[in-house]
Amino acid sequence: MQSIANLTGLSKTDVIRIAVLTYLDKVKLDHYRTVTVGTSPNTRINVKITPLLDEILMDKAEQYATSINGLVIYALNQLQKQYSDRLE
Repeated sequence: MQSIANLTGLSKTDVIRIAVLTYLDKVKLDHYRTVTVGTSPNTRINVKITPLLDEILMDKAEQYATSINGLVIYALNQLQKQYSDRLE
């Protein structure tokens, strides 16, 4: 996430918002599977979300019986894949 933020000049919060809007605001998620990361000071971030983003996250969490954290990690992984060639 930090590398995408650096590449685009966006804040980490903005990167998360873009990932949610781009990859989660769909009728069906492409190849969704739960992704987890370990816990360390570098894996936690507080994000203030709008009511729209909250609705998207809550709907998808219910639809896929998963956590909001899992959905955000999935969306960030999708964004990372999209920009991976530019991050090298």
